[in-house]
Amino acid sequence: MNPLDQPDKGNDALTVPDGFHDSQPEAPSAGRDRAKLAAEVELDPMSLSGSYCHRCEGGNPVEDGLVVGEVQPGKYLIKFRRSQRVVPLDEIVRDEWRFYDTEQDRTLAWAEHLAREGAE
Repeated sequence: MNPLDQPDKGNDALTVPDGFHDSQPEAPSAGRDRAKLAAEVELDPMSLSGSYCHRCEGGNPVEDGLVVGEVQPGKYLIKFRRSQRVVPLDEIVRDEWRFYDTEQDRTLAWAEHLAREGAE
């Protein structure tokens, strides 16, 4: 029977047709994995897209990141551990960010930075 053909029961009752649920759709258990998406795309060797990076302050690395892509000329979407941010190229150049071809290279550079900091 079509639920619209059912007799009106007023505001006291609501008939939910079979197969319908009145719950909210489930949210995905995990967000989009931008690192995985970036790894699956063929990259232009002249682009920063797909590069691992360190966001720097005063020439010192302060946070790991991955360049997901160039969202518009001169502006890059960077995925950090807990957030994402669109960063203009002039900020990247001004703060002397560092870029790496592999996650392992980035990790080794971070370890070397920490070793130098500890030696001071």
